[in-house]
Amino acid sequence: AEIALARGELLNDESRFLEATRALEQAHLDARRSGHRDVALRSATLLIYLAGYRLARYDEAELWSRIARAEADRAGTQTPTHALILSWTGILYGRQGDFEQARAHYLEAKHLYESLGVSNDAGYDAVFTNLGLVSINLGDAEAAERYLLEGRRRYEARYGRAHPRVAAAMLNLVSAALQRGDVPAANARAEEAVMLAE
Repeated sequence: AEIALARGELLNDESRFLEATRALEQAHLDARRSGHRDVALRSATLLIYLAGYRLARYDEAELWSRIARAEADRAGTQTPTHALILSWTGILYGRQGDFEQARAHYLEAKHLYESLGVSNDAGYDAVFTNLGLVSINLGDAEAAERYLLEGRRRYEARYGRAHPRVAAAMLNLVSAALQRGDVPAANARAEEAVMLAE
């Protein structure tokens, strides 16, 4: 089970998503048979992201979300993995256009990270970006700006100013500025994103 999980994670890192999915499905099956709860949880959780975000297989992703939540609940106490499951389930809803459900999941994930005192987790950083993007889709430019600025700040602190995630965060802020009708701010942010990407 552990070898299949490691293989699935490696294939995911290499953007070989179909192969990663097969390896993680095998890891989950092997882990359930052998009683290896951590591998069962980790594989099911990553399958939400792969099926829902990378492969757009929404029914499968919803199934993996339910499985991952059940695996996490078996562990007992709430952990950052519970929050990650909520966040990736939010991505699943957002990809299907259900922005209210996506926002509800992101907010629940954010509150869970905070209640656990986990503010240095990469998943917590991503929640701010996800909340910002879904706020754009819901027409809430003020919330989008607030969340996206915090997401950018967190990415820059974690990865450094020259990281592609920081440039991507700037492009998200371009969208927020355009939604507010602030073309000069959008142009300035776009120029900064290009400069960061070079």
